[in-house]
Amino acid sequence: MTNHEERQRHDEGDEPDVPEVVDKLEERRHRYARRSLPFRIAWTAAGFILVLAGIVMLITPGPAMVLIPAGLVMLSFEFRWAEQLLDRALKWGMEAKHYVDEMDPRKRRAAMVATGCTAAIALGAIVWYWFFVRQ
Repeated sequence: MTNHEERQRHDEGDEPDVPEVVDKLEERRHRYARRSLPFRIAWTAAGFILVLAGIVMLITPGPAMVLIPAGLVMLSFEFRWAEQLLDRALKWGMEAKHYVDEMDPRKRRAAMVATGCTAAIALGAIVWYWFFVRQ
């Protein structure tokens, strides 16, 4: 299914909101298609580098959740599989947003507290290991 068909389904009420970013991305895809071959090769290489760096940052500290989507956006200009993966990730993100928006405020606070506690425990474990165990 193409992005145009998905937007038509959205207009009919079958899908959640499609952000304006998707429309802007379509405009950029059309401009990208007119670029020279060396530019497209460099753009694709940069996209792969961003995705790979993001994957590495899933294990190491860093902004993986920024680099991977940015790399996928760049790759989606050239590859259909990257566009489909990006569309799927966008849908998952929108479903998660709707889920959180409809969540009971008490459950939302409990989830935020649990996330904060988990982060504090992880940070404490890292500090404990770094200063006390690693010697």
